[in-house]
Amino acid sequence: MKFVIQNNLIKNQKPYIEALNHLNVDYLLIDFENIKSFLKNLSSKESFWFFGSVGMVKEIQKDPKIGNQISYNEENFLFSTLKDKYKDLLVNFDADICSLNDAVIIGMSKFIRPNKGLKIFQGSILNSDGLKQFKNEVKKNKFEFNLDELVVVASKKFIKKEYRVFIVDKKIVTGSQYMIEGKINLSEGLPEEIIVFVMKAINIWVPAENFVIDIAQMYNNELKIIEVNCIHSAGPYLANMNLLIKSILYTYDGERS
Repeated sequence: MKFVIQNNLIKNQKPYIEALNHLNVDYLLIDFENIKSFLKNLSSKESFWFFGSVGMVKEIQKDPKIGNQISYNEENFLFSTLKDKYKDLLVNFDADICSLNDAVIIGMSKFIRPNKGLKIFQGSILNSDGLKQFKNEVKKNKFEFNLDELVVVASKKFIKKEYRVFIVDKKIVTGSQYMIEGKINLSEGLPEEIIVFVMKAINIWVPAENFVIDIAQMYNNELKIIEVNCIHSAGPYLANMNLLIKSILYTYDGERS
């Protein structure tokens, strides 16, 4: 297996590279603008593991030879699919899904994010004026989508802690805390209750063999799923990348490290 890492991702690429170097695993750094030419010379018989931006993931997925090596199915990562599968395990199970054009905020601010898993814009809390401004920016073609794009509109949630968990071959490999009360706060490892909860979610349904799942610990200590993400473009925070790479190699390359 060959690891291909997108260059110039700044902080997100560094933990991968440090782990690959530590484990003496060969890898290739490639700039985004060179992805298409790189893909032209690949064989479908070669095995790769990619890490890069959402744009890189989308470009690789389109390749007929190795696109299936990206562990991502758009339908499975839609928020609407997660809502159907996980139901009230989702922190935003109360959300409405509608076109951006039909989205309305009256009174309290709302959380708005795309229905798509590979985010075409970052989710955020908006009031009515903020939503109006966002729609105007979309009308001015400042984004690669229009007002017909489906969005998720949910009530504002107050989350105590947030965790990111990496899944390989439907098994928990590593993860870390990444946020406390809405502010970045990194801490290595996963509490036992997070592991048990994620195992429960995996037993219900998984969007892919390999993915990332973000978990919220509410102020009453109840655990909820925030979202699932593509493992090839998810930031590592303080997850143990040595464990992740070893797991990938063991699962897909038959190497025991």
